[in-house]
Amino acid sequence: MRALAAMAALAAALTFGVAQAGAENVIFGVNDDAGKYADGNGPFWSTLRGVGMSQNVMTVRWDETAPDAIPDESFLRNSLDAAAAGGVDVVFDVYPLHSQALGRDPAAAARFARWTATLAQAFPQVRQFVVMNECNQPLFLNPQFASRPARAVNVSAALCGTALALAYDGLKAVDPAIFVWGLGLSPRGNDNPGASSNVSTSPIKFIEHLGRWYRSTGRRAPLMDGLDVHPYPIPQSLRFGAGYAAPNNFTVANLNRVYQAFYDAFR
Repeated sequence: MRALAAMAALAAALTFGVAQAGAENVIFGVNDDAGKYADGNGPFWSTLRGVGMSQNVMTVRWDETAPDAIPDESFLRNSLDAAAAGGVDVVFDVYPLHSQALGRDPAAAARFARWTATLAQAFPQVRQFVVMNECNQPLFLNPQFASRPARAVNVSAALCGTALALAYDGLKAVDPAIFVWGLGLSPRGNDNPGASSNVSTSPIKFIEHLGRWYRSTGRRAPLMDGLDVHPYPIPQSLRFGAGYAAPNNFTVANLNRVYQAFYDAFR
């Protein structure tokens, strides 16, 4: 099981940070697809419960070349049955398989949202969805900036926000009680459209861009029910609680930056 102890600490910190809840509401779990591909067999779910964990996030990625297909559908169905039998709650983490899927086609966000709603209909036992993943990183969303680097005009926030808004509406149409987490925000970015590698957006700046885009749309409905962030340290040799000196990045020690940025962007 991948990095079980580290992920347990991360899940605990993440849940407490975004929910601002008391200790009795902290949920321990992992983000791991091992249980999915065990196809309902093996010790994955009992092992989770045995170490005090009650939640697992499983990845389901949308392939724009097969926009109506549910990848690994039989694996999902069997693993959900095994998870329920083992007393583990499953969350789906949904986002495009290819980083340029949303940037290449203006209609792709609507197709992604329809697929997400179809996924919720196929698996009504899943009550929580994380929609999108690290939109501020080029590994998951391209482009990050407009084609003229000197202007440094961010476009990833609008691409991500559009997909998130449409998926939110689609999931709520299936069942208003579904809880939608948004963004899965990466803890770092360089805000440099001319960088030789990893042209990315810092998380604090990304939230600022997302709020500006949201206001420009005139939308009054929410984008999400909760903010999902990834406060893991980079490199992983960095002490888990250490913070970043760069003011637009964050780890567990800098979550106040995320709170303030989100408040400023969406108040």
